[in-house]
Parts: sequence; C-alpha cells; structure tokens
Amino acid sequence: FRLMQGLGLGGEWGGSVLMTYEYASKRQRAFYASIPQMGLATGLCLSSGVVALLSASLTDQQFLEWGWRIAFLISVVLVGVALYIRLHILETPDFQKAKDSGKTADKALPIVKVCRNHPGNIALGVGARWIDGVFFNVLAVFVISYLVQYISIERTQALTIVMIAALLMCPFILIAGRLADRYGRGMVYGVSSLLCGLSIFPSFWLMEGSGGSLFLIALAIIIPISVFYAGVFGPEAALFSDLFPPDVRYTGISIVYQFPGFLVAGIVPGLCTFLINWNEGDPLYVCLFTLLAAVTSALSAFAIQRKSIAAQRKHGDDAEHI
Repeated sequence: FRLMQGLGLGGEWGGSVLMTYEYASKRQRAFYASIPQMGLATGLCLSSGVVALLSASLTDQQFLEWGWRIAFLISVVLVGVALYIRLHILETPDFQKAKDSGKTADKALPIVKVCRNHPGNIALGVGARWIDGVFFNVLAVFVISYLVQYISIERTQALTIVMIAALLMCPFILIAGRLADRYGRGMVYGVSSLLCGLSIFPSFWLMEGSGGSLFLIALAIIIPISVFYAGVFGPEAALFSDLFPPDVRYTGISIVYQFPGFLVAGIVPGLCTFLINWNEGDPLYVCLFTLLAAVTSALSAFAIQRKSIAAQRKHGDDAEHI
C-alpha cells in the first residue's frame, strides 16, 4: 500500500509541477515550478497538525486501534479537489507543440523512450534527488521517534515543532525558486544540499544538549528544514524538468522523483533507528549518512548545472532541455 501511495503521489507531483513549469516564461520557470512545491510544506503542516490533534485527544491505544484512520478519511476531500482539477485542465503549450510536431507519435512507451534516450540525465537526476529524501526523512520523520525515545519529548510536542517548521518553509521555497532562476537551478540546489548535510551535525548536537528545552529543539529543526531544505525543494521541480524534452518530460521527472523517493521513504527511518542503536544512542552515524547523501546530490546538481550552461552556449536561450 505504501508503494501504491508513492506511485499515486508521483503522478500527481509530475503533473502539477509541469503545469506551472511549462506555462511560465523560460526566465521564471524555477519560480513558478516552486509554487506547487509548497504542497509538501502545507501537506506536512496539515498532516502533522491532524496527528498532533489526534494524539492529544486520544489515548495511545485509541490512536493505534482506530484514531489514525481519521486522518486518512479526511484526506478524501483533497483527493476530490485534485480529481476535479485534472478533469478540467488543458494540455500545456510545450506538450501541445510536441504533439503537433509529431514527437509524441512514437509508439514506444514513454518509459522506454526516456530510459533509452536519456539514461545519463536520469542518473544525474536520481543522484541529485537523494538528499531530498534522506534529509526530509531524517529531520521530519525519524526525528519524531528520536525526540520521544532519547530526549523524552512528548509526541504531540515533536509533531507540533515539525508542523511549525513546515509552515515556515513556504516562503523560503519561493525565495529559492527566484534564486534558481537568477543563479541556476543546479547551483542553488547543490549549495543547499551541502548546507543540509552540514547542518545536520549542529542540529542533533543541539537536540542532544537541549535538556528538553522546546525552544532549542525547535531551533534545531526549524532552521535546517525551513531554510536549507527549502533551498533544495524549491528549485527541484525545474532542475529535473530541465533534464528532459516535452514529449517524455512527465515520465522522466516522475522516474527521477519517485524511484529514489519510495526507496528512501521505506528505508531511511528504519536505517536511522539501526544506526543510532548500533552507536548506543549517538546520532553521529545518522549525521554522516546524511552528509554522504548531501555530497552525492551536490555533485550531481553541479554536473547538471555544467550541462545546462553548455547546452545554452550551444543552442542559445531557445534550448528547451539539456
């Protein structure tokens, strides 16, 4: 079921970011593609808030037996809104242009075409995607159980801090989109990846030495997520969209986004639990693992930036993809 949720999310994410990316002018595509990215922040805020409310209202036994189902039932409203939008929206100009020129007439499946024609770009996109999945699952998912188990913070308090961090992330996502249009998607994404990897060390150090202070814990979570992670998540959609031509762009960015995404979402929280138990409660190995993901993603993003500059020099401003 988790895999099916991931596949469903992949389809929704790719369509939403491409609508804004392909309708926007080429000089503002990163900014407009960053707007749907606020869906993660608002979604995380809503989900953390609902679970925090349920946790505060119900006993642990009630929550585990039936309370958790309430959050999923409420989400039916969002599914209905998304379905209505999908049934009433037109194709983007880029895709319509590719369709009119016959580029979509190839009978091969899009997933076959993109894997056959753009394997290098898929590899770069997957490499860049790692820090997004790892950092989010460490500092927004695993951190809940870490705070409860090792810092003795109530689950409701931990969820509330994550909810606040998600809410504050929204404006920084848009700022990162603006910066990506100005300085390059790969540059902003790569620098932000390194900041995420480096910030995880003082973040856990601050939580460890907080003595249960909610202010210090909030500081340790809010700054890395709201500012540094926003620098990754903001330009991400445009960074991946730049990798593929319109006729396979939807499929290409969905592969890049979802393939490492569902692996990381399923593995990272459990892996972090194993690493921290292996090191007798010391989060050092978790931090080193996050730094490794950050370096991998930064190098991939910088490589995408170089390819983008080379393509622009070769084809001029009319180059649609790398």
